[in-house]
Amino acid sequence: MPGTGMRQSAFNDYTDAGFGSSPFADVPSRSGIFAPEPPASLPRASAFDAGLGTSAMLPTASTFAPTGPDVRVPETAPAPSPLRLASQDEFSTMSSEIKRTFTLWVQKAEKQLREDYASLQRERQAFEEEKARVWQEFVAQKQAEYDRIRDDRRRAELEVQNSARQIRQEREESRARIKGERDQIEKDVQQGRRRFLLEREKFRMEYEDLCFAESFTEGPSAVQNAQQSPAKAGLTLQAEGAEKERQRVSEHNVATETMAGRGWQAAT
Repeated sequence: MPGTGMRQSAFNDYTDAGFGSSPFADVPSRSGIFAPEPPASLPRASAFDAGLGTSAMLPTASTFAPTGPDVRVPETAPAPSPLRLASQDEFSTMSSEIKRTFTLWVQKAEKQLREDYASLQRERQAFEEEKARVWQEFVAQKQAEYDRIRDDRRRAELEVQNSARQIRQEREESRARIKGERDQIEKDVQQGRRRFLLEREKFRMEYEDLCFAESFTEGPSAVQNAQQSPAKAGLTLQAEGAEKERQRVSEHNVATETMAGRGWQAAT
């Protein structure tokens, strides 16, 4: 128990040198409960010098009855013998010293306990304040971390949205460009097909005219044939040239269609 060692040391300090030599000896020793003094005419005998015998009177309940300061208890019993009065007076003095010493010791112990209690209360208050401060710092730190994580997540979501928007825009642009290229290729193919058809029809008509002319020249006589041989030779050369031109245009159209088909496959 706190203060036990202090109380024991204080009590030992007061009792080692005897109660007569206590540091409170200069204080009036008759301010509490005491026994009546014997008459001055009777000598103080040596009851304690010769040993306390059976004739020595011990204090009773009436001896320690509460009285005011410097007020003596009236004697109700017959006057004791000188030996008994002297023994009772010495015992009262000793009891008063013990009571005073114990009272001071109790007061000092209570004061120490109050100081210890106040110190404990101060330490507890300081601990509560430190606890509240640490908790506030912890809450502020966690709030800052939560805000940082929230901002990072929001920034990441914005980046993902921007990337998705950009990819979608590029995809739309690519689709529009591919569609335009496909339409242009189809248009070129259609134009080439129409040109090829026109050229083929043109050469077909020329070839029919040439064949009709040859069949017409075979009907006259040999003289006429001999006379018309240079013209026939010219028509033959013209037919051969027309056939070569037709083949050239046909090959050109086939190459154009092949290239258009490859472009269509690459676009799809």
